[in-house]
Amino acid sequence: MISSLAVELGALRLACSPKIIIATRNLPARGTKPLPRHLWDMADMEEKTGGRYTHKPLRINRLGGRDPETGRKVNQHIGGGVKFDYFMIDFHRRGPTAQGATYDERVLEVRRDANRTCHIALCAGMQGKRWILATENMKAGDIISTSGYLSENPVIGVEGNAYPIGSLAAGTVINR
Repeated sequence: MISSLAVELGALRLACSPKIIIATRNLPARGTKPLPRHLWDMADMEEKTGGRYTHKPLRINRLGGRDPETGRKVNQHIGGGVKFDYFMIDFHRRGPTAQGATYDERVLEVRRDANRTCHIALCAGMQGKRWILATENMKAGDIISTSGYLSENPVIGVEGNAYPIGSLAAGTVINR
């Protein structure tokens, strides 16, 4: 019985060759480094904004995969594409650090952004307008608040509001 089983395993071993066939059609060549993606001209954006944040849509130069200095093709399969506006996102939601004080803003508009996979929201407060990344259930007319106070007791987070990470209760779902 054991000898017949060993013979069958040997036959299986011979039938299953150790060669592994891998399709290399979609894989890059060995030793290549990831290249920077040249989609739009960052120098052109710096020139138009003066290095400051603006909530206004920007019409910036598209590069189509070409290097901005030399004009040589760097990235394949990136064409001219549809010309759409670029919206600068304000990733810094800094609020007052006093206990109980918040900076409140009203969501004016939630829209799809062609440059990102997520939606963006235009918010207006006492310090002006800005674009932020929208949460899943955010809609126009919502009031969002930002606090910079790190409380001793955990805070139950509300969708759209911004708190310091140390203030939130364990297990709270957050946006990065």
